Amino acid sequence: MRGWVEVDTFGEDMVIYKKGRIRRLVDEQGNIVLEYELDE
Repeated sequence: MRGWVEVDTFGEDMVIYKKGRIRRLVDEQGNIVLEYELDE
């Protein structure tokens, strides 16, 4: 995921990425499970 930064893991097989205020939860196949934007 170009431009995205890995910031955390969720459970055993999912990774959280960030890009600015947007966060993505991605499963081990690379599918986006959830995408959300932080309020600031």
